[in-house]
Amino acid sequence: GSGGEFIYTNPDGGDEPVVITPTKGLAIVHHNTDEKYNFDQSTIHKEATLSGGIKYVAKKYVYLNPQPNHLRIVLPLMAMPFGGKLPRLFITLQNALIEKYGSESAEVYFQKIVTMIPVLLLLGIASAVSTFVTNKLKGDGGEKKEEKEAEGKSKKSKSKSKKSD
Repeated sequence: GSGGEFIYTNPDGGDEPVVITPTKGLAIVHHNTDEKYNFDQSTIHKEATLSGGIKYVAKKYVYLNPQPNHLRIVLPLMAMPFGGKLPRLFITLQNALIEKYGSESAEVYFQKIVTMIPVLLLLGIASAVSTFVTNKLKGDGGEKKEEKEAEGKSKKSKSKSKKSD
């Protein structure tokens, strides 16, 4: 062939990779999670180098339970500091919620927790900024007050020295 094959390495623990040669009209569809929404390692794949011709690829991600708009913003923002991947803590949290409350209730709780994390971070940042500004203003005000007191003392000492003359 002219390359460009899709290679699923070692799916389901097998020794031989599954190689799919691209042909006109071919569609490859797979779920990348199991029934508990854990990543399915057997869906890891690569594409062989194209040695000739043209290959068009269109990817469409379809969610079993579509994510609400706010999570489409919050989750990538939370994954950004970690190289685009959510920390394992989030997967563990979601699995624990599923085990305790069942799939539907767990999803509601998970969404609420994940949405509150950035809100709490923003509140923490706002509190830190407020404290910093307040301390800075108190510090400047304190210096001005000390300067005024020093000026007042020097005026008093000048007036005392005039009286003694």
